[in-house]
Amino acid sequence: MLLIAKDFQIPCHVVFDCDGGSDEKYHAEHIRDNNAIFQLMGRASLEGFPAAHVKEADLTAWVDTIEAVLEDEFGLDKLTFHQAGSDAVGYLKNSRKNPLFVAAAMKAAWDAGRRFSVVDDVVTNILK
Repeated sequence: MLLIAKDFQIPCHVVFDCDGGSDEKYHAEHIRDNNAIFQLMGRASLEGFPAAHVKEADLTAWVDTIEAVLEDEFGLDKLTFHQAGSDAVGYLKNSRKNPLFVAAAMKAAWDAGRRFSVVDDVVTNILK
């Protein structure tokens, strides 16, 4: 999709996770994939994983995964919010990647007064 958008000069904002916390045996694969996206977006390749989230006008790259980002945002109540996600999708393997899990967990956190600065940054950049 990104190639098509770029070819037709359709403005886009790419959001992806760099998987920096993945098992070391997958690092080369993730770095290759990350650099492919960075290059398609006109950015320089990285030697490894970014040290901090990349937040640019047309690109957001999280250092690790959306799950890790949300765990940081959830704070000490993460188990409560994870339970809301599990209640929504059941106990599936890798359920924390499931969009319904993420939505339910975020809704529970939002209802509890939590706000998501990392997600807010993405939305703010997209709406600029």
